Amino acid sequence: TDPSSWQIGAPGDAGDGGGHSPYETAVAERMTVDSVVQKTALTIGVTAITAALVWFYLGDVASDSAALGRAFAFATGGAIVGFVLAMVNSFKKVISPALVLAYAVVEGVFVGALSKVVASYVGDPGIVAQAVLGTVAAFAGTLFVYRFFNIKVTDKFRRGVTAALFGFM
Repeated sequence: TDPSSWQIGAPGDAGDGGGHSPYETAVAERMTVDSVVQKTALTIGVTAITAALVWFYLGDVASDSAALGRAFAFATGGAIVGFVLAMVNSFKKVISPALVLAYAVVEGVFVGALSKVVASYVGDPGIVAQAVLGTVAAFAGTLFVYRFFNIKVTDKFRRGVTAALFGFM
C-alpha cells in the first residue's frame, strides 16, 4: 500500500505535490460534534479507568496508615503534575493528543486517590459510586444533547445558561 494514502483529508490534499504537509491537512480538518464527543469520551474513559486502577491498588486506607500515606502522596502528586500539564496544554499553540491523554491519566491518579481518602474519611465507599454515577449521567446527558439536538450558542442561550448557573449557586 502507498503510505501517501494514509493521509487525513480529502483525496489529493496531501502527498500530491500541492504544497500541503500531512500535518497541515490534519489540522485543517473541520471539528465536528461527533469528533468532539468521541475524543471527550475517550479522555474521560482514560481518566475513569486510571482512577479505578488507583482505587483498587491503594487497598484499605481506613486501617492501614501506609496505604493512607500512599493515597495522599498519589493525590498530591496527581494534583501537582495535573496542574503543570493543564498549564502546558492551555498555553501550547497546537493541541497535543499525547499531552491531553497524559493529563487524563494523571487526573485519574488524583481522582482515584482522593476518592479513596474521602471514602475512608466518610466511612462509606458508596459515596464514590454515587459521585461517579452522577458525573457519568451529567456527562452522558450533555454529550447526548450536543450530539442529537442542534444547539446554537446565541446571546439568549448564554443568558439562560448564566441564569441557570447562578440559580444552582
